[in-house]
Amino acid sequence: MKITGTRNLIYTSALKFTPPICIRYVRCLGAFYLRLVGTPVDIYNYLEPLYNDFRRIKVRKPAGDFVISHVDEFIDQLLTEERVCDIILPRLMKRSVRALTCCLKFSSFLTVCF
Repeated sequence: MKITGTRNLIYTSALKFTPPICIRYVRCLGAFYLRLVGTPVDIYNYLEPLYNDFRRIKVRKPAGDFVISHVDEFIDQLLTEERVCDIILPRLMKRSVRALTCCLKFSSFLTVCF
């Protein structure tokens, strides 16, 4: 399977819509795709605002049972874990190191919570 399209199309169609317009699973799929193919700066810039999406989603565990989770928890998994949905993700430099190299702005939310 090959997904093609410009980055701008993928970013705006899957991640930038307001919550009533965007179906939550499409947003999660777009975030997962961005995490697979995006640059670290784009990943942090587009995925960090999704921490404010608290809608519920169903997640299927490897054992086959379903668990209720939230979109912000899924985004946190994408940004912090090596393996999500049984797929090994490319390595991502920690946000604090990225901010020190002047590629990202310091976020007051993230500096207080993490």
